[in-house]
Amino acid sequence: MKWNALPWFLCAVVGVLPSGPAAAQVTNGVRYTLLQGSYFIDECLICGRPTIEEPLRGTFDLVLLEDTAPYSKYAVQNIDLVAGQGSTLERHITGDGTYVRFEEFAILQDMELAVQIKDSYTNRPAFFTNDSRNVDQPFPLCSHQPDQRR
Repeated sequence: MKWNALPWFLCAVVGVLPSGPAAAQVTNGVRYTLLQGSYFIDECLICGRPTIEEPLRGTFDLVLLEDTAPYSKYAVQNIDLVAGQGSTLERHITGDGTYVRFEEFAILQDMELAVQIKDSYTNRPAFFTNDSRNVDQPFPLCSHQPDQRR
């Protein structure tokens, strides 16, 4: 089973607006909240069953690790997402990763996520990278369509 999943996770981050850091957070970190339009996509390319698209909600923290122009590297921490909340297909997604931006003659981005996807049937690790390095939103907004590594 392939989770093309967190795709709209961070594409939902298109609709993500940073809020002020909480007192317990690292001072160079910002909490992001997924907005409506974020989806977890579950598809099975081998069996050909219909694709399942579930609304995705939750938060994560973006913490600056390195800022050496034209390169910036962030830790993606405290990923806490829920797909299909309240349904029989509800999944809880937790984990962390990295986000890198390059801004010189072109603006490029890379994201790698290592998450745990837990539902009523399984609790499996999954690894995601972005499909495209294109930047669609000005920072601090971000848009991603992570795809599960095979």
